[in-house]
Amino acid sequence: MSISNGAVKPWLHGFLDVAEQVLSKEIEDPAFVPNHNIFANRALIRGRLRNGNAALEDAEKVIFH
Repeated sequence: MSISNGAVKPWLHGFLDVAEQVLSKEIEDPAFVPNHNIFANRALIRGRLRNGNAALEDAEKVIFH
């Protein structure tokens, strides 16, 4: 899997909320073409943050992409 430097650094340091925000901004950027990796990474983070519904929404995007 690939992940941007902006998201991996806070993720590795345990700042999952910051990593989720970075990934969300990347997904919302009109110049960015999201792929299944970014949704999978955000689903993992959202799961760790105990945001199950949002994690499932991202997981569905990975499965049906």
